[in-house]
Amino acid sequence: MKDEGFEYLMSVLPAGPDKSCALNLLPRALDFVRERDTEFGMVDIQKHLIKAGYGNVMKIIDAMIALCVIEITEERPRKYKRI
Repeated sequence: MKDEGFEYLMSVLPAGPDKSCALNLLPRALDFVRERDTEFGMVDIQKHLIKAGYGNVMKIIDAMIALCVIEITEERPRKYKRI
């Protein structure tokens, strides 16, 4: 029974890593951060970046953290603020 569940899981997962480019979303995300003086969540950025998927938004957030544009202020629920 366990093998059947594993086989099903492997059949629905993508074949490889997500290599979609999110670089085109970065300027709009930077505009969003520039306008905000308060803490914000991932959902707020995702609403601003219309039709952006969760994975792409997380790539943008990771990039902005690496570039020292934003920092994490709370862990649960995760919140960010402009540096």
